[in-house]
Amino acid sequence: MTELVGSCCSGHNVCIMAYGQTGSGKTHTMVGDQLNPGVNRLAIASVLRACRGRSGWQFSFAMCAVEVYNEDIRDLLRPPRAANAGGTAPKGLKLMTDVSGAAAIQGLTEIPVTSEADIDRCIARCERTRIYSATRLNGVSSRSHVIVMLRVSGESGAASELTSQSVTSTLTLCDLAGSESVQKSGVCGAGLREASAINRSLLSLGKVFEDLRKRQRPCFRESKLTRLLQPHLTGSSRCLVIVTVRESVNHLDETIRSLMFGHSAMQTQPADCAAAAAAAVDADAATAASATTAGTSLRHD
Repeated sequence: MTELVGSCCSGHNVCIMAYGQTGSGKTHTMVGDQLNPGVNRLAIASVLRACRGRSGWQFSFAMCAVEVYNEDIRDLLRPPRAANAGGTAPKGLKLMTDVSGAAAIQGLTEIPVTSEADIDRCIARCERTRIYSATRLNGVSSRSHVIVMLRVSGESGAASELTSQSVTSTLTLCDLAGSESVQKSGVCGAGLREASAINRSLLSLGKVFEDLRKRQRPCFRESKLTRLLQPHLTGSSRCLVIVTVRESVNHLDETIRSLMFGHSAMQTQPADCAAAAAAAVDADAATAASATTAGTSLRHD
């Protein structure tokens, strides 16, 4: 993992995601605890060390984090006053599209980090803010996809502007909500809506990996989750998928489904991602052009 996340220093986007059934250990893997730090803390600290080890370069780092809950994007690092204003649930953030065709979150809080203590504080705030609830399958079940990001910006120390260099990249750490059988989890009401949203977005992500494996153009726009992950599944980005499973034979169907997801991810090659990126951007541009033409036609009518 050290080599993978260290490529952020060279300008590569890197994504590590944990996928699996609810209660299979995803959050423990990504978040960990005080005695056993998870992937989030270890990966971010590794990037800081690797970047600072590059002679002649100056780097800055900032963390941000969101959860995707019922297709609503929520800022997990927003100031406490903003989070609790009026005692109401926080408003969802808007997902925009930048000039490169990638998703950009409007108004997202970014916190500069310079030490492992800063990292720990940000991760702890995320855990206090994210949404958990109990189901039959998991007493402390995450009801949202949590995405923690480290923005990396670096400049070489060259004296002349003609020879100076700069890099920007993002390390994205994704703790996916657990896939689950509604019948087994026993959820109803709001819990049923949560489970349905989780399963739909995970299905969209699975279809993206399957399309990439088949060298077909994936549809990233089916869910907020896939739109957010698009920059990390295309181009020169690097992605690591951790699949977690439960050992009981009672969960065999979900275990097989998780392993199939992992198999599709393993079969995806960088060349497939690069081709898919170009096709996806072209398709988005064509859609935007079509919409503009239609709007012009309506105004003329």
